[in-house]
Amino acid sequence: MTVTVTTRPGAPRRSTVVLREEDLGHYDEFRRFFVDTFDLGGGLPAGGGDVPCVEVVGGGIYELVFLGRSGKPYPSGVEVRALTEPFEPLDADRVDRDLWQILRWVVENVGEPWSLDDLERTGILYRVRWAAPPDDRPR
Repeated sequence: MTVTVTTRPGAPRRSTVVLREEDLGHYDEFRRFFVDTFDLGGGLPAGGGDVPCVEVVGGGIYELVFLGRSGKPYPSGVEVRALTEPFEPLDADRVDRDLWQILRWVVENVGEPWSLDDLERTGILYRVRWAAPPDDRPR
């Protein structure tokens, strides 16, 4: 897989929200994946702690900010934030490609009843550029 769990780079970075899911409770398998992968079983981390990050091989580094909502199991949601150099513009094409890889990583690790085939077919249906096999991608 092309996504790895990492730590936030030490150099100053600009953090830009590129994807937000406010209700992981729609499908508890997804919430459970984040709890297990990032050791969130104890609820909100005390004292802030390190912000979990993922790195897309050949792409960027993205921090995952887990959201809490009263009356909902933690995390109730997640924000994916692109980390860039302080005045560097976002490369929208790279962000879209990276987000697709992050979604593939999540779905692959969540497992049944979710599958990469279903994600890819849905992506093709909605014309997600990165869902098509490389030879079939629109230019």
